[in-house]
Amino acid sequence: MTNAEIADLLRQHADLLEIAGENRFRINAYRRAADAIRAHPQSVTREPDLTVISGVGAGIAAAVAEIVATGRYTEFEDL
Repeated sequence: MTNAEIADLLRQHADLLEIAGENRFRINAYRRAADAIRAHPQSVTREPDLTVISGVGAGIAAAVAEIVATGRYTEFEDL
């Protein structure tokens, strides 16, 4: 997956969280991470520690790792 595809999935996840009435800080965290991943100069699939990307915390890094490894994001699918 490309950075843009991963960023799009994270942004869609944020939109679904918003529709579900989730915490706005969590929603904004997904949107910030999506923007940061889209702007990241190298493929996140090659980044050993995604938390070095400003705006990507441990939880979202784990989500991106799942997306990269499986092509799916379970929490997104559950929403």
